[in-house]
Amino acid sequence: MSEPEVRASPSWTARIVWLNLAGVAAVILVLYTVFVFRSVLTAFFLAALLAYLLDPVVDQLERVGLSRWVGILVLMVLLLLFAAAVSVLVFPLIQSHVTDLIQRFPQYVEQLRSWIAPWVMRMTGMDASELGLAVNALAARLKSLPPNLWQSASGLLWRATSGLLNVTLLLVNLTVIPVAAFYLLRDFDVLKNRALGYIPPKHRPFLVRRFERMDELLGSFIKGQFLVALCLVVVYSAGLMLVGTPLPIGIGIAAGLANIVPYLGLIVGLVPALVMTVLEFKDLAHLLGVVAVFAVGQGLEGFFLTPRIVGQRIGLHPVVVMLAVLLGGSAFGFLGVLLGVPAAVVLKVWWETLSEQYRRSSFYGSP
Repeated sequence: MSEPEVRASPSWTARIVWLNLAGVAAVILVLYTVFVFRSVLTAFFLAALLAYLLDPVVDQLERVGLSRWVGILVLMVLLLLFAAAVSVLVFPLIQSHVTDLIQRFPQYVEQLRSWIAPWVMRMTGMDASELGLAVNALAARLKSLPPNLWQSASGLLWRATSGLLNVTLLLVNLTVIPVAAFYLLRDFDVLKNRALGYIPPKHRPFLVRRFERMDELLGSFIKGQFLVALCLVVVYSAGLMLVGTPLPIGIGIAAGLANIVPYLGLIVGLVPALVMTVLEFKDLAHLLGVVAVFAVGQGLEGFFLTPRIVGQRIGLHPVVVMLAVLLGGSAFGFLGVLLGVPAAVVLKVWWETLSEQYRRSSFYGSP
């Protein structure tokens, strides 16, 4: 359906412009509210994101004859089973890799000493014997660590986290996310229709088209990024295992899932993979193998996975994507990193609308 011609009606053009400006102001107000209450709203935004992603699946279950309640319960049970399966299958592998890595740590310290000590002595003028005594003392302490270091390290990590974070708030948030997602999914259509009911009828078709455009772009981006991330988890994990990098599954999972945020996966995965490979093999061939794994992953993402799965429909320049991620992270922390690109997509739709109405206005068309 084509947009109505507005060139002959300056008053209608002014209303459209003000309507779009009001939409932009509403987005800015929402972002400011998120910034002020980000510590409380993070769980609810994650729940809303989960409900938004799962609503099409629940709709499909309704079409096959299940009630919405039953469909949501089935979906939640399947998600819990998937999480349990991942915990049972993946976490023990990561634990064994980490335990092996810790046991080899004294060897890595010795290797680093042989590489770094000459450079440190040249740069600082330190005496070799003093540097050697300090490193030997650290290595001796590491060798004396008990074999059940994984349990000890886990306990220490938990105690450190408990001292830095409010554990009660963390547990509340972990409870709030699935509960809030359940109720949002149950009432998703009701809430959507109620929100549309607040829009004046004469402006409703125009705004509905804008919201449908946002939904199209956000759906393409979010769902596509999840699928791309899962594909990259497999590529990175398998590639690093072939190279022989220590902790390949852990690094692969971290790099792949971090790629949900554009360009973050390369940083999260490549640096630790290079460090671990250098410590393990000490040769250029394995380093080049790691670089090749991430080059293949980035090539698959940029030239095949993202164009095919996500598509080019979001239409954001890579520089804009990076800027959105950095600005979101600096303003809202982790939540801002996640929501930076979706917020940029929303602003892009409103900017397109303003630009279109401006070009079709009598002001733009006047001599």
